[in-house]
Amino acid sequence: MQRFLHLFPLLMLLSVGQIVHAQRHELGESALNRDIVTSGLMNTLEHLRTQMQNPEFANYHRSPNDFERLKSEVRLSLSNVSFIREVRLDYSPQFLKTLSYDHEAFQVYSDSLKGKTVTQTVFDGVINASTDIAIKAGLIRRSRTDRVKTTVNTVDEKGPVQDCYVWYTPFLKDDAQHKQKFDKRSTPTTDYISGGKWYIWSEKAGKTGAKQEYLCDGPASRTIDIPAP
Repeated sequence: MQRFLHLFPLLMLLSVGQIVHAQRHELGESALNRDIVTSGLMNTLEHLRTQMQNPEFANYHRSPNDFERLKSEVRLSLSNVSFIREVRLDYSPQFLKTLSYDHEAFQVYSDSLKGKTVTQTVFDGVINASTDIAIKAGLIRRSRTDRVKTTVNTVDEKGPVQDCYVWYTPFLKDDAQHKQKFDKRSTPTTDYISGGKWYIWSEKAGKTGAKQEYLCDGPASRTIDIPAP
């Protein structure tokens, strides 16, 4: 046993080296996340711009006005995503995740070429994705941050209502799977929400308040009121 003791320091160094390597690998993957999300969205938007030069693709829209509107949104989103990509900010996972939802909406639009029809759902998805991206870019331009410290008051016609949970979902993913909750109950309650278009609402004793659109566009800190149940 003793003849192997002199190897123990070496084994420890190897273990530490493996841990450091793993940490660097994880950090590398985290850093790549930003580039993967933004470059993937850019590629889809560039592909769409090329598709839109094909007269046949225009025929798959319900009207020429629909085509021109989406053409404008693609052009605007290309500009905004290019800006988001160039700014050297440490984007939060929530920001990148919601940006990937925008990508999904544009990808579905691009895939419409296969089905030869651009439905109302697809049309609305592109409009909302483009709006979400524009809000993100606008927040970064104004405040140099990707998230807003959001303080929520839950109120009714009589004034503040205490002990309400506050929930929110990305506008493009308004379902139970994607809803998120503020850490503390109101009122008030505060959390950081990434720039973009959201739904936000309150809940108390099994009852929910009316959902509100929340355009999280800055400044870096703001206070909003939402209806209590």
